[in-house]
Amino acid sequence: MHALQAREAPPAASARVHDEAPTPAAPVAAAPAKAQEVDALAEVFWIAPQDGTLAELASHWGIPADQLIALNPDHAPPEPEEGERRRKPLPAPVVPAGARLRVFKKDPAEPTRSVGAPNRGRLVSGIPMPEGDEWTIRKNRRRVYGTHKTISTLVNVFHAYGQRYPDGPKIHVGEIARRRGGRARPHKSHRTGRDVDIRYIQHGDDGKPGYRRTTSQNFDLERNWFLVQSLIETGNVQAIYMSSKRQRQIYPEAKKHLSEEELKRYFQYPFHDESHKAIIRHQSGHKNHLHVRFRCEDWNGRCRARSRSHKKKPATS
Repeated sequence: MHALQAREAPPAASARVHDEAPTPAAPVAAAPAKAQEVDALAEVFWIAPQDGTLAELASHWGIPADQLIALNPDHAPPEPEEGERRRKPLPAPVVPAGARLRVFKKDPAEPTRSVGAPNRGRLVSGIPMPEGDEWTIRKNRRRVYGTHKTISTLVNVFHAYGQRYPDGPKIHVGEIARRRGGRARPHKSHRTGRDVDIRYIQHGDDGKPGYRRTTSQNFDLERNWFLVQSLIETGNVQAIYMSSKRQRQIYPEAKKHLSEEELKRYFQYPFHDESHKAIIRHQSGHKNHLHVRFRCEDWNGRCRARSRSHKKKPATS
């Protein structure tokens, strides 16, 4: 059963990438109709994997304990009766494994938004990536926060993947951003809730968490292309970083679905006059996962699409 559904779709990459989406080909993925009815990300819930107090469980998400308590008043410690003095505080109640906890609630007074450049910005009121049947997220959820556009796009595209490949491997979602964004070592980006790492879909993936190297043999051409094309066709992706090796590998599969003009709009490979405008671009370090960068929200004037350059200070005598 899905933890929740959302209503947009996801990723992208380069600091220099052209900021226009390509003309979409025939759509391959459509979000389920019921995902369009309500904003399913107004609240996000989590199933506690183990017994623990709210303070202990809050550490999984990088949430202050008092905030998690406020989100889950039914599990809050008992308040002392009026006039009663306690020399020692009562022990905090233990939340049992399997309990359904709220980890996010939309605040109309402080909408989720990306502020600044991908490599120098921050995130306000980040939305956590929910749990779902078609994807996995790390046990430590401190860096799974994104903008509404980022998270809702991912959820919708992953649901579409599950409908197309009900027996396919789960999609492994890596790092996005901290709840309030900011520096996330060792990444240069992943600061504003618009950058997402997704492991390539692999043949023979058993769904277990942890590192699994992507090779030319286990790289699933059909499913990875479905994922990439579905993300781009949402119109919400600014860029996708994929190594030249993986671009060469997936390019023949893309040729089955795209015209020559569309291929140039999508791929930097093979290099051509418009390569600098392509959405799928090479960046070293992306043989095992792709990096998606989502667009800024249309209404958000404080979001910067491109990374800021680090200017050297002028030499002094």
